[in-house]
Amino acid sequence: MNTQSEAKRFFATKRTEGVALSEAERRMLYWSESDPEFKADPKLVEQLASELSDEDYEAKIATLLQNSFAADNATDSRAREVWQQATSVLKQGTTTSWS
Repeated sequence: MNTQSEAKRFFATKRTEGVALSEAERRMLYWSESDPEFKADPKLVEQLASELSDEDYEAKIATLLQNSFAADNATDSRAREVWQQATSVLKQGTTTSWS
């Protein structure tokens, strides 16, 4: 993965383990202010806000990604390396650090 768009696609296409994501939730996975390939849609923010709070959305996505990482890591010896690479690419576009 070399671009933020590729890294976002990597995470956005992970398993959701039967948890349904609305169209707004799914589209928000691609949101980025620093990705030059992303076209911001202010209506998307409003749509998602009408469905659930930012905190609930973030908690839902974090749980899905944690579960997906655990599943990938259990079946693929390179999963940790691939996930770290995708995270590293995304960090290049942020000013804050996540762990």
